Amino acid sequence: GTAATAEDVARVTQGLLVPGGPVDAELRRVLNLMLQLIMAGEFNSTWSISRPILALILMYKDTYTQAQELIVRQQPTEDRQQYVGKCFSELMVGVTDSLQTKNRDHFTRNM
Repeated sequence: GTAATAEDVARVTQGLLVPGGPVDAELRRVLNLMLQLIMAGEFNSTWSISRPILALILMYKDTYTQAQELIVRQQPTEDRQQYVGKCFSELMVGVTDSLQTKNRDHFTRNM
């Protein structure tokens, strides 16, 4: 076979990330699921979950904010709500809108 050209890739992927499209909706769902896994402690490696979740947070800030607010509200006590809210705030301290290695490493340390 022949190697795919940039035009081939663009033609195949054109429209996949259209806001409100099927891929867009699935990626938002994945972000929500990953946040739930983190809250439940259901992951083996902070590094392995931090890399994809940062990309999703940066792509879907509105979904991240909504999920964060929902997770905080779902906590059983006011003290726990304050604690979880503080954790979410601290998660993004010093994190920029970039996927550069330095920024990803900083986000991983915050996790």
